[in-house]
Amino acid sequence: MNVSRDRLSVIGKLIGIYREERRGNTQNSFTLKKFCEGICSINTLKNIEAGGLSRSEDVYIELLDKLDLKFGEFPVIDEAIDKLMKGLYKAIEFYEREDVIILIDKSKRVLYEVKEYVYYSEIYQILDKLYEYYNYDSQIDEVDLQKYLVILSKGLLKINDILKLLIYSKSSSYCVLDMELYTKIVDMIDLVDVDLHCLKINLIHYYLSIGDFISMNNIIDDLEHVFLEEGNKIRLLDILNCRVSLNSYNNKVNLNIVIDRIEELIKKYKYPDIKLSETFANIGSAFHNDKNYILSLEYYKKSFSYYRDSYLPTILYMADCQNRLGLDINIPILNDKDISSYPVELIKMYKYFTLGDDIPVFVKQNYIMKQILPHLENEVNIEIFKYELGRIVDITGQYKNFLVFEREIQKKIHNR
Repeated sequence: MNVSRDRLSVIGKLIGIYREERRGNTQNSFTLKKFCEGICSINTLKNIEAGGLSRSEDVYIELLDKLDLKFGEFPVIDEAIDKLMKGLYKAIEFYEREDVIILIDKSKRVLYEVKEYVYYSEIYQILDKLYEYYNYDSQIDEVDLQKYLVILSKGLLKINDILKLLIYSKSSSYCVLDMELYTKIVDMIDLVDVDLHCLKINLIHYYLSIGDFISMNNIIDDLEHVFLEEGNKIRLLDILNCRVSLNSYNNKVNLNIVIDRIEELIKKYKYPDIKLSETFANIGSAFHNDKNYILSLEYYKKSFSYYRDSYLPTILYMADCQNRLGLDINIPILNDKDISSYPVELIKMYKYFTLGDDIPVFVKQNYIMKQILPHLENEVNIEIFKYELGRIVDITGQYKNFLVFEREIQKKIHNR
């Protein structure tokens, strides 16, 4: 079989990635020595995995056989996939979800007959993950995250932006759990060097999380110009949403001006319900940040009127608004599966707010101290339960718990 030199180099690097993935931390048949036994020397295998070329294609065939993959290159398939990827990128850029799903299905059908061949198998699986992301809002797991970071760093596939999208969607939750890891991953995937302008919106979220408002504002200005030029009304709404977040922290005077612009866009264009839900939830969070709980709750209710399965933090902030306004807690009921992908901090908070009114205040107080406090990291969440605990100890009279709460939070801050 006539396989190009460039593809051989890619295949060799993929062999190295797959072998390491299967080897893990165990001394099994996927160590360098055992994997190449009877096929080639260790030095030859090292050279292949580094992207060097072997004189014989039989070596690749035998190595891939150990990985349950076939060897080959199909230029007609490559050409068809390249064409479909151009359409897929455009659909992602303009947030045309139905077209995204259709183009993924078409691409998978093209790849189906060769999905057991190295290189094509990886593209097929990545497209499958992208389908799950758009259709079910599913994230890749930790194993795929690490593998995709390696594939991206080596530049092995022509779909870098799709890898970056999947990697960022998984790692974004780390900004709450592990800011250092989150920053490291954002640096590794380089969201500046992308073909899809919409991916840079994730960089805006990163700058917000580290408080770099100048960089955040610069990217917002650039992307607003780009999306206006493209006539990309959905991504324009996304950018105005970013302005809401920026202004809620850094320039509250202009917040209402931005909200007016958003309302004008919503009147002018028909937006997907999920985008309207995101928009109103974001405005609600801006008012929540400003401690305007009446307006915050109003926008959270608008958010849920369009899309009930909203982002868990939105549900928790809505509960906080109701709590502070002396209202009954009325939030969507989610099952364990719905919330399982979120950090423990948020899961514990949600379970607290779904405790019934018949639960004694002493039980609620203990739940905060034993179940929630050990996991509290986010500043907003700390303030929510600092308020709630203060309200409860006024009833129980156990003010020592409030002092313990404050002391533990200070320890967390000191150890960051």
